[in-house]
Amino acid sequence: MEMVENWKDSGFTTFFIVVAIIMISSKINLFKFIIFISLNNLYLFLFHFPEVANHVNLVIFTNLTLIAAALYGWIRYPRQISGEFYFDLIRPILQIFTILIYTIAGFHKFNTDFFNTKVSCTGGMLFAIYDMLKTSILYIPTALIIFGGLLFILWKLTIFNKIVNLVSGIKWDIPKITVLSITAIILITTSIVAFLTIPGKVKAAIILSNAILVVLWELVGGFLLIIPQLQAPMILYSWTMHSVLALIGFVDFGSLILPFLIMFIPDNYYQLLGSDIIVFNKIKVKRIYLYIGVTLFLSLVSLIHHHFLPINNDNTIVGIIFNIAAMILIFPILQERFAKPQPMKWQGVPIMLLKTSKVLLIFPILLLLFGMTSYFGLRTAGNFSMFSNLKTEGEVSNHLLLRNNPLKIWNYQEDSVYFLEIDDEKYKTGHKYRTLKGHSLPVVEFKKLILKWKKVGYEVPMIFEYKGQIYQTNDIVNDPGWKTDKTNWEMYFMDFRVIQTEGPNACRW
Repeated sequence: MEMVENWKDSGFTTFFIVVAIIMISSKINLFKFIIFISLNNLYLFLFHFPEVANHVNLVIFTNLTLIAAALYGWIRYPRQISGEFYFDLIRPILQIFTILIYTIAGFHKFNTDFFNTKVSCTGGMLFAIYDMLKTSILYIPTALIIFGGLLFILWKLTIFNKIVNLVSGIKWDIPKITVLSITAIILITTSIVAFLTIPGKVKAAIILSNAILVVLWELVGGFLLIIPQLQAPMILYSWTMHSVLALIGFVDFGSLILPFLIMFIPDNYYQLLGSDIIVFNKIKVKRIYLYIGVTLFLSLVSLIHHHFLPINNDNTIVGIIFNIAAMILIFPILQERFAKPQPMKWQGVPIMLLKTSKVLLIFPILLLLFGMTSYFGLRTAGNFSMFSNLKTEGEVSNHLLLRNNPLKIWNYQEDSVYFLEIDDEKYKTGHKYRTLKGHSLPVVEFKKLILKWKKVGYEVPMIFEYKGQIYQTNDIVNDPGWKTDKTNWEMYFMDFRVIQTEGPNACRW
């Protein structure tokens, strides 16, 4: 899903899709699986690292962990290694990964500016959702499609009947469901419209409430995954949030987090994922294969949009397709829990460290340290601090617990240049380029940018300040003091955001 988001590397994207199809159709085994993810990691390291999205860094960490676990199993237990043995070996590690993903992301958001309603990233997300709901797909309002689909799922799970039967004993039929659906859509749409017209203080209260909810979900909810009895509501709530975020462009992260959440599904429910589904004229297909097929269709839609024919509202269309695929996969679990009068017992999945190796625990430790690099004075991007408003540059941080930067060891964030004049629009290049004029940038990141300008043949004039001295150059690429010919280890392993020098820290990727 990461590679097909925009099909930038069409050749490699096609290659990995074809290899995946061949691998799965020829019956996947552990050896094929490890070869596939090894090739995937090699591609990411050679062509994209370190300037990759947060979830891509998670892919890299996970791939390395999966490879290490397979090698450990083959060396230590050569006669026992199998799919089931490997799953037991790796499951506790991936469970810890999931807990860390949420808690680190929530910890980053525990800062003054995430709760500042004027700049909070959560406000931007709310407006993105609102803008998405205002759109249409094939002249049908998107809100109608989404809420109609939601009501259909609730109906299939007989949740309507259960709620109403508790109140009045009414049995639902199609006309009544239709009336309820239309009423719900009208109420929801009216509420959304009201959100943009209500007084500023009320709107600010909504944004602040949502910010608090997000931090509670990630920071507190992440820890709750440790407790088997509380895993089910956390999984359900988390997937609801990711389903909504998928509709505004976060399909890649949603597709990645799904298997992590599945690590907490008890074995008796986990077996339901392998059930059959009738697709056409009594033809049965495994749910997982249908899930893969729908996601392949999603990649085709994305390919058409980016290389052949632009599709209006493509992000939402792709998000809807992905949510359909995910629902096809997990529906039997929801059906068992909500539709059956006596569902199977859900005991949760305790983190069974006895089933894994202590050697593999090094990977969660490394993931934790990687997620905390901002506070150590190292890289500030790609470490799960996306959309967090976090700022650690300088002597004082905006974090509510680490305001005085007590963990900072290195000074890469402070060794920065401030841009007084540069034509950002003309010289924009690289991954997630952000406006430089009026902002600072660590020297490590500045040198990476100079190297990119050199590779594309730019001559970049600018005026900037460094260590209290003003520099003016007609071509920073060939300036004797700043000329950069190759990547060093600092440039390869670190990735920094632009630094805002004044005011509340704005929301950034």
